[in-house]
Amino acid sequence: MRSVLVSGSGIAGLTTAYWLAKDGWKVTIVEKAKGERLDGYMMDFYGNGWDVAEKMGIEEKIRNIHYPIIDVQIVKNNGQKYFSFPVSRMIKALDNKYRPIRRPDLEHILLGEVKKFPVTILYDTVVKDLENTPALVKVKLSSGIQRSFDIVVGADGVHSNIRKLVFGQESLFSHYLGYIFSFFHTKRDKSIGDNLCLYQEPNRQFGMYPYSENEMDVLYVLKSKEHKRMQKSEYKPFLTKEIKGMGWIAEEILENTPSEKVTFLDTTEQIRMDSWYKNRVVLVGDAGACPTLAAGQGSSMAMTEAYVLTKNLREFEDIDKAFKGYQEELSDYVSKIQIKGAKFAKSFIPSSTLGVIFQRWFMMVAMSPLFARKSLNWFTEKKIL
Repeated sequence: MRSVLVSGSGIAGLTTAYWLAKDGWKVTIVEKAKGERLDGYMMDFYGNGWDVAEKMGIEEKIRNIHYPIIDVQIVKNNGQKYFSFPVSRMIKALDNKYRPIRRPDLEHILLGEVKKFPVTILYDTVVKDLENTPALVKVKLSSGIQRSFDIVVGADGVHSNIRKLVFGQESLFSHYLGYIFSFFHTKRDKSIGDNLCLYQEPNRQFGMYPYSENEMDVLYVLKSKEHKRMQKSEYKPFLTKEIKGMGWIAEEILENTPSEKVTFLDTTEQIRMDSWYKNRVVLVGDAGACPTLAAGQGSSMAMTEAYVLTKNLREFEDIDKAFKGYQEELSDYVSKIQIKGAKFAKSFIPSSTLGVIFQRWFMMVAMSPLFARKSLNWFTEKKIL
């Protein structure tokens, strides 16, 4: 029985673990979190990722996830509606193969599928060191355990530990796209009703949406030249400074949120690499090819990459041929999404009032009943499965 260590229990890692376990591999997952993660923002899930979900038989579970959100509403600085469109319009435009879903909810579904197999999951554990040879990978874990595996899969995100250990420092592959974003959970503000509300002004965006009767997610996206990593204790003070004078209730929501609840803040960085594998170590998802928030297809790419990697491992007994086939099959697909994402990032949040007005108008037209299908299909990556 061939063995694999998967680093990371996010969407890429769990999808990889599922397919390899299904194919008879002995699968071990290590995850730095202390347990199943409950934090995460809303994603648009569709495209090739949806096709993988269908192959896994989980599409109905995804469809059955419901949030108290009826409309997407674009608001002015006084909170009044500029325009809105129903979420159901997006679902219809993409032939019912689309759902807005929070990252932890998709991960929970995937974890349930993984647990149908004898997979070992080690939480609060990371890879401390590894020896990557042409024959196997010798791994030392933070728990002190030392083991050898046929392959190691780095599915541990944009700030991948496995990538750093095997390929080098993050700075060698990271390309900053000019934005800092933060999301967190807080008490639901009743003024938003059953809507995903977005407010935008030059260089800054604020949004919030309910995910339960009493809780909501909050999102800030800011243009920024500063892109250093921060400690959690710095998140709220940094945001407070950066959103000073912002319209609507952006300042009020942050002010009323305890510092310990502001749990996530990061930069928009693409990871671009010439090769996603070396000897017996391979990268999947954001670890090797992060598209960023601007491209908006990270979850779909992660599941697609996991599926194609495991398909090649099924087809080729030779590991090097399997890894090579995986990269050759996906490199153009990934490159096009990243190029599109980098271009879109330049206008993701306009720098002028006129730009904001134009973007509102453009979105209103693009999401109208007449153009919604065409607009969403433009954002959807080419089918490759």
